[in-house]
Amino acid sequence: MSLRKKTSRQRYGSHTAHSPYHEYVYFAASPAPCLEAFFRDLSKHGLRSLLLILLLGSALSAHAATVTFDPQEQVVGLRSPFKVGMLLTTTERVNTVHIELVLPEGITPVDLSDGDSIINFWISNPQYNEATHVLSFEGIIPGGFSGEQGRLLVLTLQAAHPGTIVIRVNPKTSVLYRNTPDAAEEPLIATPLTLRVSSTKDNVLNELADTSAPEEFTPLISRSPDTYGGNWILSFATQDKGSGVASYEVAERAPGLPFFIASDWKTADSPYVLTDQRLTSTVIVRATDKKGNARIETVSPVYPLPWYANLWVSYILIAGALLLILLGYVFIHANKRASAPLR
Repeated sequence: MSLRKKTSRQRYGSHTAHSPYHEYVYFAASPAPCLEAFFRDLSKHGLRSLLLILLLGSALSAHAATVTFDPQEQVVGLRSPFKVGMLLTTTERVNTVHIELVLPEGITPVDLSDGDSIINFWISNPQYNEATHVLSFEGIIPGGFSGEQGRLLVLTLQAAHPGTIVIRVNPKTSVLYRNTPDAAEEPLIATPLTLRVSSTKDNVLNELADTSAPEEFTPLISRSPDTYGGNWILSFATQDKGSGVASYEVAERAPGLPFFIASDWKTADSPYVLTDQRLTSTVIVRATDKKGNARIETVSPVYPLPWYANLWVSYILIAGALLLILLGYVFIHANKRASAPLR
């Protein structure tokens, strides 16, 4: 990293720069001409220039959010997958995260876990593009996050060949937004991760036991005339602090459906367009984590049918009436036979 001097006209157009301190920017380039210009101005303006430049650089770094990596080891094996965590550190409260991660050729994601992630709602679930080798995701942190090493994601990766690999965040396409009314963009610093892949090493994945279901959540039914054709939709999201949420399923049970008839589960993503747009059905959402633990939440009918309009209730009442008639007939017939005189 070196310093390059820009003239006042290059940087400010026709305006003259207020001081020489404004004319230095960091960039990656050949250091020789930059250092020559830097020391020439330093001898002219004195130590104040150097101190101010250093203080300015420190201030910018101090207020920028950083994304770092937490690998299980610096030397990983070729024979089995290995894990790498992504961590966010920020002094400003951030509520929206969009990250594009560039993986080197020969590195393939095997699994992505959002267990214990600071992201509560996923706008775009983690997706990997094999053509561009880019893994991207976008999520929301209600109320925002500020602190050190908040976990974003844990990647399980598989290497195809030995050597040195570099995993990096693309700073041009990755962005963070502050938890402020104007949703200002938060500066982002991303440090690349360099690992060595050994052809003779075996990776040991420390899998933690997960016997807990995903956290409780409340599915919401809503409608907007501008989205989904004005249809009623179901929104839902939860977290799993262990292995992470693997899937969601939705079932809509018709009014009065007997308990012995199984629900028709459908794999779903939020938001989910409801089949019963009359909102007379009971809606059930099942969240399952990667270890098979499930959490089920239920939404009662928004517009429940009256009992006499319930088809299954009608069937049950008719069947009950027929059964009573049959029992009555049998009872009366049995009494007649019992009271008949013996011959």
